[in-house]
Amino acid sequence: MIMTNAFAELDSIQQSDYLIFLQLLAPFATKVTQQLRTELDQQGSIHESSRPEYDLKLIIASTIDLPIQINGKLRGTVKIDA
Repeated sequence: MIMTNAFAELDSIQQSDYLIFLQLLAPFATKVTQQLRTELDQQGSIHESSRPEYDLKLIIASTIDLPIQINGKLRGTVKIDA
């Protein structure tokens, strides 16, 4: 949802970014993503294509907010610095 909201704010989307989005969505919406990929003149199955690479430095969080619940109700949070 965050990515679709970001795409909605843009004037145009690059085809490479759209293909990455389809690859990430493919395990959840197999037939729809395959059809959208073929409409972009991409050959082969979306499930056999290479997965996008990621940068490990960008996914490491420096702080974590840990929720504290008692009897299923949120009582507070604890901030943990890495």
